[in-house]
Amino acid sequence: MNPTRLRPQTPLTRQRTFVCLFPAVDDPGATFLIDGMSAGFVCLDTTTFPRTAIVSVTAEDGITTKDYHFDLVVPLGSNADIAYFGGSGWQISPDFAPAVTEYVARSTGAPTVCIYFGVEDFAATLTINGIPRDIFDTETCYDTVNLPATMTIVVTAEDGVTTKTTTVQVLPPLSTDSTLDDLQLSVGAFTSPPAFNPENYIHDITVPTDATAITFTATPGHPAQVLTYNGLPVGNDGIFGPIALAYGVTEVLLQVMPEDGISRRDYVLRVNRPLSSEARLSSLSTSLPGFPAAFDPEVQVYPVTVSGGTSSITVTATPMAAQASFTVQGVAGVAGVPSGEIPLAYGQNTVILMVTAQDGSMRGYALEIAREIPAAVAIQSFDVVDVCCAVPPDPAQTLFVVNGFSTTTRPALMVTTTDPAATMSLDGLPLTQGGPDVTPYLPPNQFVDRILRVTSADGLQSLDYTVRFWRPRSSNAELSDLTPTVGEFTTTFQSDDFLYYLEVDVGTPVAFTLHRAHEGSAVEMLGFAPVADGVPTVAIPAALGDAFYNFNVVSEQGGLNTYTVRVRGLPSANANLTDLTASAGSLSPAFDPAVLSYTLSLPPAQASVDLSAITANAAATMTLNGQPLLSGEPATVTVPPEGTLVTVVVQAQAGNTATTSIAISRSNGAPSISGPTTLGMLEDGATQALELTLADVHTPPADLTIVGVTSSDESLIASAGVLAGMTRLADRVTLPIAPQPDAYGVANVSIEVQDAGGLSATHTIAVTVQPINDAPTFAITQSVVDVSGEAGSVTVPGVLGQISAGPANESTQALSFSVVAEDLGQTPAISSVGMAANGDLTLQRTGTPGRARVRVILHDDGGTQNGGIDSSAERVITVWVGEAYDLSVRIDPGAHLGGHRAYEIVVENHGPSAVANGTLLIAPLNGLRSPGFTCTPGAGATCTAPPLSSPGTFAIHLLVGASLTVQLDATQDPFATGIEIHAGVAAPLDLPTINPADDTATLQEPVLPYGIFGGGFE
Repeated sequence: MNPTRLRPQTPLTRQRTFVCLFPAVDDPGATFLIDGMSAGFVCLDTTTFPRTAIVSVTAEDGITTKDYHFDLVVPLGSNADIAYFGGSGWQISPDFAPAVTEYVARSTGAPTVCIYFGVEDFAATLTINGIPRDIFDTETCYDTVNLPATMTIVVTAEDGVTTKTTTVQVLPPLSTDSTLDDLQLSVGAFTSPPAFNPENYIHDITVPTDATAITFTATPGHPAQVLTYNGLPVGNDGIFGPIALAYGVTEVLLQVMPEDGISRRDYVLRVNRPLSSEARLSSLSTSLPGFPAAFDPEVQVYPVTVSGGTSSITVTATPMAAQASFTVQGVAGVAGVPSGEIPLAYGQNTVILMVTAQDGSMRGYALEIAREIPAAVAIQSFDVVDVCCAVPPDPAQTLFVVNGFSTTTRPALMVTTTDPAATMSLDGLPLTQGGPDVTPYLPPNQFVDRILRVTSADGLQSLDYTVRFWRPRSSNAELSDLTPTVGEFTTTFQSDDFLYYLEVDVGTPVAFTLHRAHEGSAVEMLGFAPVADGVPTVAIPAALGDAFYNFNVVSEQGGLNTYTVRVRGLPSANANLTDLTASAGSLSPAFDPAVLSYTLSLPPAQASVDLSAITANAAATMTLNGQPLLSGEPATVTVPPEGTLVTVVVQAQAGNTATTSIAISRSNGAPSISGPTTLGMLEDGATQALELTLADVHTPPADLTIVGVTSSDESLIASAGVLAGMTRLADRVTLPIAPQPDAYGVANVSIEVQDAGGLSATHTIAVTVQPINDAPTFAITQSVVDVSGEAGSVTVPGVLGQISAGPANESTQALSFSVVAEDLGQTPAISSVGMAANGDLTLQRTGTPGRARVRVILHDDGGTQNGGIDSSAERVITVWVGEAYDLSVRIDPGAHLGGHRAYEIVVENHGPSAVANGTLLIAPLNGLRSPGFTCTPGAGATCTAPPLSSPGTFAIHLLVGASLTVQLDATQDPFATGIEIHAGVAAPLDLPTINPADDTATLQEPVLPYGIFGGGFE
């Protein structure tokens, strides 16, 4: 400002809403007014500009005044920027930015779409597509069907010069049309639906069976559609394929993606290539000249007669469809290729050709070939007695049917051959010329085929004829004979007389033998079982009084006749035995019904015997030593060593009795020992207890004397040990068997016992002890080996000692070492290692210092059978190669209490050389305040903080194997989110360093909030 100018012009920035004036005077005693008001400053609204502000200054004398007129002018704006725009029913891109002047607005498909704008300077003017618009009413809406192609927005700044044009390209909504207009097929036709329907998602298509591929032509419903089939793109021409077709249904997935990329439609095209159903032949011929004379695929049966000399035929056929197959007499055929020779039997032959279409449909053709029968094996006449047939047979007939008879079950044949010298058989049974020959039994109401074989007189030819019988059911329900097995009926048997009488002694077993009048009828003895011809029925002892027995005869047609027999039992006086037997020993004298006294001698060990007696009359009763005894049933008699007397008393029904006595005795015998005779054990196995059982006829087992125990090999099984450990309880003796240490082989262990009569028994147990290989052993005499570091081989003697294959009996086993070197450095110090049989260790050095671990196992050749061990435990030797340093450092978290943190940094010397003048540096990087360090050296270690060194720096000295610990104490930074500590150790540079990877360590951990609460530290 120039104080001499009383009317300065003050242009203002257009963006300011208020302008403030701060007058200042030269003389501190002067005063001023702003627009007549006393104020230090004034702020004016620029919306009221242009205007003039007056500042009146009055000097200290109160007289001198000066007025300054400030013309406040706001320049016209030049801002033509759009501040924002938006809308509804559109998708506008890119996102709004003042610098962007070209946009694309796409309708979302709403019926009405609107767009609106805002300008930065309200003094600017606006036109849309050349039409002025109020800047406070810029919303413009359109019907979707009347959208403009482009919207041009022109903003003119307040100055009337500056303009900015923004264009919006207006696009209609993306199409959602995903239907096809049409789909054409290169082969076949639509079957469901019968034509392509764009609204159907699944279309079934059927193609001819010989179609191997199909091509489709699709017509899109909208030009922006994208088509794919089975994941492959469809060309612009809409043609896709060809798609290979297998038999059956091949599915094609046609996907139509509309312009909006959302409303996809999937068409599933199911193309069915059916299997061929053609099962006809196109040609058929045989090896018979002119047969068939004319083949017609629709004619299925072709008859022909051939001479007896035609013994076989071949057939050639070709199916109409290449996919069809056929068989000739069940054998697969080849189109156009003759079949194998098909033998022709004499008489009627049928050759079957069966054609199978690809879909399984079948059609058959039959060649009916009648082969004439030669006179040498021809039948001249065939007749069945009282049945049929008495007619000359057909020259080609090989089947004879015999039916309509029921009176006999075994019809008789009367057959003659053209050549009387020919022979005949029926199912292998010989027939005579002219018969009659009775045939085997024929069941009713069923066809039975029997083979009638004719053999020529010279035996060179034979022909089988079939005789087919069919017999109706018979109504005959009579017996031709019925007789008792004892006695006689009071009247003679007649087949039409149904009641008979029989008298016998009580207890006499009565049975009956009968024969049927017709073989097809069935006979049952009521209450018992069916009855066979000529076989006696079950025998039933006659009871006192009358008993009735009924026999039902049922014909094949179901008719019934019942024959009744009344049996009367009369009292019997028979008290004799018909048999007396013993289960052991032998009776003396031999049994005789007239003898009533016997002796029976038993072996010494036979403490009981079964006696069995049979009465001559079943009605008689018996007792054995007063106890009831059933006839024929064995009864057990206990026989003490001193013997016993047994009596058998038989009482007849009439009351009379007969007594038979048997004196039973036992002889003395030697004792017995029972138990295991073999025992298998393993070397150094645990003691096994064998239990033996003692027995004797006369001496109680507890009173038997143990004579002694012996062993055939005392070095394997010591008999004294067995005898000393033996236990005995009543009839039980338990022998403890244990092998001697490290012994194996076979030893027979025997025990002898003696009874009171001086007889003895010996029991031998064969004990087999299987060897078990003991593990070899060795000792390490040098667990740590130091060698120099130059390259090459070096042998360290006597590293191992006390090398043994096991016990003395394994001393001949061969021994071998397996040695594995495990290098512990980053660069191998040892390339190979070996161990001699005497324990000398050989190392091949690479020339690089370092440390290795040698793992040693000793093996023998004793094997592992029976759980043996052929390898020792693994032993480890540490090898140092050359002089080198190997330090390591680690950081261990310590105690954390509130804001206090403690950590331990551990340094170790792994060798092979002591470290002098090493350096340890500990650096808390983040999260800790006021760290303090305390070093505690272990045995063989020292640490000092060099003068003027930074905290956490130490000079360290460590012998091989020594260690030291530095404790870090610090306060946690309350604003820290994590803590990080780094530590590193360095050895002098005069020797190589091994394993440098563990020479540094870093610890990182998150920080949890802490505070002081009423309950203590948290």
